[in-house]
Amino acid sequence: MFTSDAKCALLFCGDFNSCPEFGVYRLFTTGEVPHSLADWKSSEEEAVSGLTASIHETLRSAYGTPDYTNYTVDFKGCLDYIFYSKELSVTCVIPLPPHEVVAHTEYLAIPSPLLPSDHLALVATLQFIEDAIHQ
Repeated sequence: MFTSDAKCALLFCGDFNSCPEFGVYRLFTTGEVPHSLADWKSSEEEAVSGLTASIHETLRSAYGTPDYTNYTVDFKGCLDYIFYSKELSVTCVIPLPPHEVVAHTEYLAIPSPLLPSDHLALVATLQFIEDAIHQ
């Protein structure tokens, strides 16, 4: 394990295939996935018991938890995130398209001619917090 007194910023972003109530989101934002979480047991054959996952650094989500970043006929939910550590701050985010555009009645879901991906683009500008890096 690498150890150092130096501070570094953490940034994880992408399609995590995990809604806010699932373990991945909870691990990043609270620092822990408790053993009682249903994520440990997707089926009887794959069940894991007594395991807890934890990390030392909690992260924030630049967009919080929007109602959805993936919008299909069968599923609507937030799966995509820009997670960042306390050494960074968000200076701006590109607004998500309005619901009327995403759920346009002619197309019902994304991708569509208006939004060519099955996920909404998350775009943020972050900057280093100087005091946090130089402590």
